[in-house]
Amino acid sequence: FEDESELYITMEYLSHGDLHNYLKTEAALPELDAQQIAIQICEGLSMMHENGFAHRDLKPGNILIHGKPPGQWWIKIADFGISKRTEHTIAGPSTRKGTETFMPPEWHGFGSGEDDGLPNMPQAIDMWSLGETISRMITKEATFKTPYDLFRFAEAQDMFPEQSLRAHNASADAIDLITALMKLSPEARLTASQALQHRWLHTDSPSHSREPSIASL
Repeated sequence: FEDESELYITMEYLSHGDLHNYLKTEAALPELDAQQIAIQICEGLSMMHENGFAHRDLKPGNILIHGKPPGQWWIKIADFGISKRTEHTIAGPSTRKGTETFMPPEWHGFGSGEDDGLPNMPQAIDMWSLGETISRMITKEATFKTPYDLFRFAEAQDMFPEQSLRAHNASADAIDLITALMKLSPEARLTASQALQHRWLHTDSPSHSREPSIASL
C-alpha cells in the first residue's frame, strides 16, 4: 500500500529461518523429514514450470521454514531474483547465474552442454538443484566435493557418487530419485511433475494434508 509520499511492501515473516541455517546447527534430517520437505519443493517447482518459469537458484538457503517439528514441516521457496521465463532462451556465459555447488555440469560448461550450443533448459537446472538439495538434507555433504569431481562425472570418467548417501543409510528409493534428478543429460532428468510420481515421494505422509502447492511459493 502507499500514502502520499511512501510505498510500503508487506512481507510474510518466517521466524524459523532457512533450511541452510537449520542444517548448519542440526543433524542431518531423517529420511521422512527430507521426504516431506522435498515433496513441497517439488510441488512449488511444478507450479512454476507449468507456468513457464524457472527458479535458477534453488538451494537450502532459499528454502524458508514456515513450520518444523514437533509440528509438521512446512516450507516456502524464496528468492526469485534471478528466476525467468523459459521460452525461447539460449544458454550462454552471460546468462550463467546461480550458486555453483548446486549447478549441473552444463552450467559449468562440462560435458555436452552450453559449449555444444544446445538449447538452455533452466527447468532441468532446477531439477538438478532439487536432487542436490535432497542429498544435502540427508547427508549434509556436497555430492561433488570439487568442480573437478563434477568434471570427471560429466566426462563419464566416474560413476555418480552414491557413497555418502549409502553411508547415511539412504534408502534405495531415495538414491534412485536423487540420481534420476541429477542425470548428466538435462533431457534425461525427471521433470517436476514426473518427480512427484516417484515412489519415494508417492506415499501417504502427514505433509500431504497441508494446503496445496501454492503454499510452497
